[in-house]
Amino acid sequence: MPPRCPYIAPFQISGKTFTARQIIAVLAPMTGPERSQRLHEIAAQRTYSIVPVLENVYDRGNLSAVLRSAEALGYQAVHIIDASSDFKESNRVTQGADKWLDIRTWESASDCIQHLKRLGYRICATRLEDGRPIGEVAFDTPAALLFGNEKDGVSPELLAQADERLRIPMTGFTQSFNISVAAALCL
Repeated sequence: MPPRCPYIAPFQISGKTFTARQIIAVLAPMTGPERSQRLHEIAAQRTYSIVPVLENVYDRGNLSAVLRSAEALGYQAVHIIDASSDFKESNRVTQGADKWLDIRTWESASDCIQHLKRLGYRICATRLEDGRPIGEVAFDTPAALLFGNEKDGVSPELLAQADERLRIPMTGFTQSFNISVAAALCL
């Protein structure tokens, strides 16, 4: 099981090394008791047991909406594989959610997946075809949920590295959900 909080290793800030406890001790006097209590309550509910992974999502609004949903639902980390620079800007969608998340950006899909597997995550790729309905998938072990881009879905490279494929059952004529909706439903 991945650690509840991977920040046992010290942070490097302006060339100096700090532990999480040291940073909290410095910042604590700057928050009132109610705010401090709220921060502790939220942090206690966060999870690293499931992490969303977004591959080459080119619409910044969709990416921001996934970040917002992940943060609102209590997920702490999001991995973004970004092999292109074709982003549309959308600054209002996250509503500040990005400042509360551990966001790791990767240029290489393979490096991202290898990193997650080393941490003990099962790789679950979303896919319209040949995936098990998500409701039938047990999430009793750490899992990385892969979401592909708006046009092509999860790339063949990542599908080949996935431990499992899953899908969101649909009963209408529409073939797929928007990436941000699909991620929110899965999370």
